[in-house]
Amino acid sequence: MEELTRCLAAGSLLIHSEKGVPAPNLRAVLLTRLAQYRARRGLPECNCDDFSLEQAQEETAHEALSVVESVQRILDHDAGDVSPRSKEDEVPLIGTRDISQLRTLLSIIFKWGAEPLLARARVVWPAKGNTDSKLLDIDDVPQSYAKLATTTQRLLSLLFPRGVHGTIPQTLITSTLLNRHITDLLRPGIALGWVPKALSTESFPVVDDLRPFIMRLMSMYELYSTKYSEAEFNSS
Repeated sequence: MEELTRCLAAGSLLIHSEKGVPAPNLRAVLLTRLAQYRARRGLPECNCDDFSLEQAQEETAHEALSVVESVQRILDHDAGDVSPRSKEDEVPLIGTRDISQLRTLLSIIFKWGAEPLLARARVVWPAKGNTDSKLLDIDDVPQSYAKLATTTQRLLSLLFPRGVHGTIPQTLITSTLLNRHITDLLRPGIALGWVPKALSTESFPVVDDLRPFIMRLMSMYELYSTKYSEAEFNSS
């Protein structure tokens, strides 16, 4: 419980309301938040003074994922330690404010992390249907591609920490991913796992390891969609 409290407290430092804040000021706010966060978690100082706004947002998403991973691990471990008989009397580990915070962190991971990285990687691929186009060579895109692959793998590990055939954690993070972000997970997973051979290079390889996880996620998506449609039909 103490470790969970520490993680949530550190994660709260990454969250703020950016509405109405000019871009230069938002960058300064993010860098200050990152410095406070790293100090709270006992991490080395980040030399982020030269970061652009986009880099500050990407770093925030990266740290947000670290927080969510820690919380998921703790909640999953605690859920496994609770016997079925004692679950009815169990005191919730996280409150309403914590739930809202975790949902915000997950949104940041996709909005400032996975989505921009995927958009950057797509720049190098030829336009759809244009078979005469060649793979574009753009500086820093291979690095973004690698980051996208790592981020996607880490996000899928939140759902499948015990492997593709293992049980999924019964936590709020799991339900949020499945109910709010399943398509956000499928987009990079499909893009990376099914790169056409003509576009696959050493810098932009097919990430074959993602395929079984994406296939299972797609089957879960179909199941959830069917249940939702049936419930909607029965209530009409």
